[in-house]
Amino acid sequence: HFLASVAALAALSLCASVARAETLTYGYDELGRLVGAVSDRGPAATTTTIYLYDKADNRSVVFVAKADATKRPVFTFFEPSRGHFYTLGFMEGHNAGMDAAGPTFYLYTSGGSGRYALYRCYSAPSGDHFVTASSNCEGQSVVGILGYSGASNAGGLTEMHRRFLA
Repeated sequence: HFLASVAALAALSLCASVARAETLTYGYDELGRLVGAVSDRGPAATTTTIYLYDKADNRSVVFVAKADATKRPVFTFFEPSRGHFYTLGFMEGHNAGMDAAGPTFYLYTSGGSGRYALYRCYSAPSGDHFVTASSNCEGQSVVGILGYSGASNAGGLTEMHRRFLA
């Protein structure tokens, strides 16, 4: 019995050391309404929930976006005076005081055959952020690589197009 108890205890401690701790982060708007929750168990296990409200303060939309070891969501934020903002982390946009538009698309976490880098860029003259495949951000400021996109719409992927006002 003693050896069985020791083996069971060792198995329990191994399971406990393998389990990842979960970090929960919440975001609230100026009215005290929950606008986002992030459950983070590491880069390969993050779930973000975004809540949008209508003019009558009813929760009108709930987005749930999950990151895993191969893909992660890109969140879009917008403020009329500051333009668009694209980020891999909901709290980055929320903490900047911007309104979430939701998870817009997913990108791969690494490059590979048939994938190309997408860059997060900043245009100082317009104060707007944008995403491009150009490594020099079309002459604007390079913020960094946002992730990697597939070169075709095969495998359940959807083509992405960029639109802008000239």
